[in-house]
Amino acid sequence: MANIDDLNLTETDSQESPIRQNQPENNDANNEEWQVVRTRQRTRTNPSSNLMFQFNMKLTKVRQGLHQLNKANFNSIDMQELTLREKLNDIQQNLANDPGNLQLQADERETYIQYRKVQQHALSFLR
Repeated sequence: MANIDDLNLTETDSQESPIRQNQPENNDANNEEWQVVRTRQRTRTNPSSNLMFQFNMKLTKVRQGLHQLNKANFNSIDMQELTLREKLNDIQQNLANDPGNLQLQADERETYIQYRKVQQHALSFLR
């Protein structure tokens, strides 16, 4: 297999690209070797053309987004659980004093759903 430095792909005297100038005449015999050389040259001159480089950049962006989401929503999951539990206890005490209050019943239902959701997130965090 030819070394990429032996092909002198960076220096050109004509208008053609260095890749086209140094392309072997017999494509059947050297096709695989030429594909390797061409890929190396393409990634050397323009790293963004490399598919792994592009994939890695996308993964990095997704990772950054997930990190920000984690900090914003799940950083204080224990505090959210404690706050909702106290709110639910207060609503339930008020509801025990006034069982016919429809607004307190609706608030209890809504707070209980929120509390269970946060509690499930906290439990999944501990797993």
